[in-house]
Order: sequence, then structure tokens, then C-alpha cells
Amino acid sequence: RSSNDLAREVIDIYFPEEQSLPGTLFVAEEQPGARGRSGREWKAPRGRGIYLTFVRRVPEGEPLSVVPIAVARWTREALKEACGVAAELKWPNDLYVGRRKLAGVLAEARTQGDEAYLAVGIGINVLGRAADVGVPNATTIEEVATTVDALGHKLDVKVKRSGMKIRARKEYFAAK
Repeated sequence: RSSNDLAREVIDIYFPEEQSLPGTLFVAEEQPGARGRSGREWKAPRGRGIYLTFVRRVPEGEPLSVVPIAVARWTREALKEACGVAAELKWPNDLYVGRRKLAGVLAEARTQGDEAYLAVGIGINVLGRAADVGVPNATTIEEVATTVDALGHKLDVKVKRSGMKIRARKEYFAAK
């Protein structure tokens, strides 16, 4: 299962109850059923990454097609600020360092009548060697981090989900 799968289940519970689901964040230690676009396999091993899904109501007229690239862009900025990692966007939803995948974004909408909710999952490879990730051509923050402290020594990479700030603009993750 993945955090997007859990988000879909929660959304589906709210639809029949005709209640409004507040903006919600699901965070996972691991995701045995992690997946990318079109059901492509993705590995999300325990304690090796940041795996989360934001859920929120979709305002009428919002262009959903721009959400994955916008969230990937904000994730890229957060990684640069937090770890010194200079990742590049790969259309429409991935972050690469060189030719190696560091992170991915998966946006899925659920609709019923006039009501729609968006689940946006983010998976970031953080710790370990790329070979341990289990996805061809992957990399991790630990392998590519360039953050340096005041003495010029490379910092140990100890990124925790609670310390990693993923940029979530109010216009995308708060109901309008």
C-alpha cells in the first residue's frame, strides 16, 4: 500500500457521508505498494526516505494538470534549501540529479458529482546507496548532498520527515 492508496480510501469514505474532508497529510515510514504514474513500480523502503501524501478539496476551475510539476518544483526548492541538493525537473513529475532519479510526485483526483479531491504523493530517496533503493537509475540525498557547515566539512545527512519542509502553497493545499 501507499499513502496515495490510503488517501483514496479516506476520500471514498467522505463522499457517501456528504461531509467535507479537511486538508490532510499522510506520512509513511515505508510504502510496500509504492507506485509512480501509470502504475510504474517505485520502491519506498522503511527508514530510507520521505513518503507523504497531501489531500485537499479541489476548487472549481483549478487546472489539475499543473499540480504535479508545481509540487515537484516546490520539492526541488525545499531540497536545495535543506540539503544543498541541486535537482532538475523532469516533465511532468520527477526530480533528477544528473541522470539519476531522486524523487517523484504522483497527483490523483477523485470526483463525485460536483465535488473533487486531490491526493498529491511525494516520495524522496533520502538515505543509503542508490543500489539499496531498488529502482534503476536512482540516487539518494545522502549520495548527492552538498551542504557544508561553517568549517567547510560535509555535514552528515540526517534528514527526518518532520524536519524536511516541503513547500505547500496555500493556493494548492488549502481549500479556496
